[in-house]
Amino acid sequence: MQSPTPEHSLPPREIEFRTMRQSDVEASVSLVAHVFSSREPLALILGLSLEHMTALVERLLSTARRERSFVATHAGRVVAVLLNESFDDPEITLPAHLAGDFAPLFDFLGKMDERYFQQSGMNKSKFFHQFIGAVDSDYSNLSISENLINLSNREAKAWGFAHSIAEVTGEISKRVLVHKCGYTEEFSTRFEHIQGKIRAQNMDTTCSLVTKLLF
Repeated sequence: MQSPTPEHSLPPREIEFRTMRQSDVEASVSLVAHVFSSREPLALILGLSLEHMTALVERLLSTARRERSFVATHAGRVVAVLLNESFDDPEITLPAHLAGDFAPLFDFLGKMDERYFQQSGMNKSKFFHQFIGAVDSDYSNLSISENLINLSNREAKAWGFAHSIAEVTGEISKRVLVHKCGYTEEFSTRFEHIQGKIRAQNMDTTCSLVTKLLF
């Protein structure tokens, strides 16, 4: 689930791309929660608030997923996050008053993944799931998403994953993954949610599943 990302140019040399550390977690949670609650189409349709996204990302990064995730930093500040996971990672538990609000989204994404694995016959344990990406709006147009994705794929290959997979919303994000990073678009589908129809009137709710062979 990648957030909409701007067009790119070359990144400044002082931006560091690296594995997420425990000391990055608080800033990473804040960045992802703010970006998704304010800009991500599917989150906006469902009314997922800053509280919702903070709870989700805190729980994701309290697991082994943190060790598989990456950040871009500038002058010690986290300016971009790519949160990754294995399909073998245990599911997280959200507070009861928030969990139901996420259910339509998780069901939608889960069905996309299930469709791909059923049609392809591939072993999902061999796939590195690039689940959530976010870039600080002050750092647009700097190839940050592209660099984080490429770093993530190099490390995933070293860890023994054979493929990367992501669900992306927005044409710009899809273009970065497909045209800049060499992913293949497997299929696209629209997110339909009755309660969100009014909010979705002026939004592109298309989500694409993309994959990349790492070997």
